[in-house]
Amino acid sequence: MSKNKKTSSNETRRKFSIMFFIVLICFGTIASLIYLGTTGYEEKVEAKAYVLENHTQQTSAENAVTAIYLNYRMLDTIFEAMLLLLSAMAVKSLSWSNDDE
Repeated sequence: MSKNKKTSSNETRRKFSIMFFIVLICFGTIASLIYLGTTGYEEKVEAKAYVLENHTQQTSAENAVTAIYLNYRMLDTIFEAMLLLLSAMAVKSLSWSNDDE
């Protein structure tokens, strides 16, 4: 009986630590996005004008949104999809119930 309680306690601690780190990463991400979103506005305006003027010559895409999404930020898009898949796998593994007991 005490072995089952110890196993249950260890499993609960493991789940709590994983959830704690996920929440910590989320808060860190939100804080960094807030900081980065409030700094460097002038450079963003210049970058927007540059992309709108030069996207057709650099990427051969007629639409600026397509040029940004598929050419300028292709690797970013791929890694976002991988991160989404990893997050879904983590949520699924943490939400499994132990039906063996």
